[in-house]
Amino acid sequence: MKKKYSISMICAPKDSFDEIVEFIVLQESILHIDIIDQDFSDFEGFDINEIVKIREKYPSAIIDIHIMAQHPEKYVKFCIEQKCNLITFHIEGQQDTMALLSEINMAGLKAGLAIKPDSKVEMLYNYLDYVSLINVMTIFPGPAGQKFQKQELNKVVCLNNLKNEKAYTFDIEVDGSCNEKHFYMIENAGANIFVLGESGLFSLNKDFKKAWAQMIKYSSETSLIYLHADLVGNPLKECVKSWLDINEFNYVYLYTDGLEEYPECARELCKYVLGNPRNYGILCCGTGIGMSIVANKVPLIRAAVVSDCYSAKMAKEHNNSNVLCLGSRVITKERAYMILDCFFKNRYLYGKHTPRVDRYEVIA
Repeated sequence: MKKKYSISMICAPKDSFDEIVEFIVLQESILHIDIIDQDFSDFEGFDINEIVKIREKYPSAIIDIHIMAQHPEKYVKFCIEQKCNLITFHIEGQQDTMALLSEINMAGLKAGLAIKPDSKVEMLYNYLDYVSLINVMTIFPGPAGQKFQKQELNKVVCLNNLKNEKAYTFDIEVDGSCNEKHFYMIENAGANIFVLGESGLFSLNKDFKKAWAQMIKYSSETSLIYLHADLVGNPLKECVKSWLDINEFNYVYLYTDGLEEYPECARELCKYVLGNPRNYGILCCGTGIGMSIVANKVPLIRAAVVSDCYSAKMAKEHNNSNVLCLGSRVITKERAYMILDCFFKNRYLYGKHTPRVDRYEVIA
C-alpha cells in the first residue's frame, strides 16, 4: 500500500501553526490530532476547538483523530459532526466497540482502533472486518521523547500477515518515535502510515519546509541487496542474480577478482550491507560455511548459512538475518530459488525475539 504521513499537530509550533496546516493540506498528507481525556492519560491533548477552525478553513483537509479516552463515545459525535475523515479510539476503553465502529462507518467516515504497547494484538481480531485503520502505538500515551518500543512492531507483522491471508483492506499506522532511526523497521514490519511528531519531523529544522524535505529523504530511502561470491560460488551467484531479476529486486552485483577468496568477498559485502540498515547481502561459496564465519565477525552483521526453506524462514523471522550464505556444492538452482523466496517474503517477528537479537553483539 502507498506510504502516507500523518502529522501530529500537537507537536506543531504555535507561532507557525496555520502555515504548517496549510502546507500539509497542500501536500495531501494527514493532520493527526490527539484527543486525550484525563481518565486515560495525564498528558494534555489537542484543543478540540481548533478542529472546528481547521475544518472551516480547510474543508478538504484529511483529519485523522486519535481518541485516548476510557469513554470515547463522549467525543465521537463531535468528530462525526466535524466530518473527521478517520476516527480512531482505543481497544482498551470501556466502550461498546462494535456499536461505536458501526456509528462511525454509518456516518460515511473511516473507523479505526488503536492499541497500547502493553495490550495483546489478539484483542483487535474480532473487529478487523469493520475498521479502516489500526493504530499501533510504539510508545505509551503521553509526552514525546519516550523510548521506541520496537518489540511492538510484532503486532504490525501479525496484522500485515492477516491482511494478506484474509484480504483485509485496513491501513496500519505506527504512532510513536517514527523517525530516521526507525523508519526502515516500521516499513519492513508492514506499516504504511507514519505518525510524525517532534523527533521525526519538527526537530529536524526550524524551517518546516526544510524539515519536511529531510523527513521525505529519510523515509524514502530504499533497500539494496548486495550479491557476492568466490570462484567456487560464482555459478550459484548467477542463479541468484536470475532470481533477483525475475522478482524485480534492487541489487548490486559485486564482481570477483581472480585473486579474491571467500574471506575478502565476505568482508567487502558486509561493508556495503552496513551502509544502510535496510540493506541485505547474499554470499555464495562452496558450502556457505566459510562465508558465514567471516561475515559474523563483522559487528552488526547477522549471517545465516541456509540450505533449506525452514531455516531460511527462521533466519528472517527469529534472527533478523541481514546476510544469507548459500553453498553451490550443497543446493541446486531450484532449491536456491525456494530458499530466496522464503527468506524475502517473510518478516522479522520483533516481539520476544528482539531482546535476544539485541544481545548478539558481544561487549568486551
